Amino acid sequence: MADIDFSTWRLIGEGSERKCYQDPENPLHLIKISPKDSAKQSLREIEYYQHLIDNKVPFDHIPRFYGKFEQDGCIGVEQELILAAPDSHEPAQRLREYLDQSLSEAEIAELHIALDKLKNYLMAWNIVVNDLQISNIVVQKTNEGMRLVIIDGLGGTELIPLSHWFKSVCRQKTTRHWAKLCRKITRRNPNVTF
Repeated sequence: MADIDFSTWRLIGEGSERKCYQDPENPLHLIKISPKDSAKQSLREIEYYQHLIDNKVPFDHIPRFYGKFEQDGCIGVEQELILAAPDSHEPAQRLREYLDQSLSEAEIAELHIALDKLKNYLMAWNIVVNDLQISNIVVQKTNEGMRLVIIDGLGGTELIPLSHWFKSVCRQKTTRHWAKLCRKITRRNPNVTF
């Protein structure tokens, strides 16, 4: 990829280490850009995506990974941009903002089903999430119902990531993180209880 001025692209999100842009030539792709001198999160994510691909993990609840690139002063991660709905042109809403709405009983029930599917997916495929936050999960509406997708925080932060290789370690970690996530959801919207 030739050097690009990403400042002309649509900014989708921004974190402490990187900025996320929608590719104007391929609007279903998201580019995460990190300065080379603070690209620890991006490098970890690239390595973990390769681990998932090598283990033939389906991308049911995480964005598809299309590759990495480097250009002057930065490292980029190219992945799927999760849209609000498959036929939408808008990015999916973060779970944090979704919880801020007044949700009906039916919407809360649908959210519980989607959360169960997400948790089962993480457990079944031994997927490690180091930052399971309501700001790192987006809500997509599909013909089959609500789909939750983890857009950030994949991979272990340990020096020796045992959770990548041992299902029991991953399950323990996921169970701990999941309990914290449920508490955060209820704090954000007290009508959503567990």
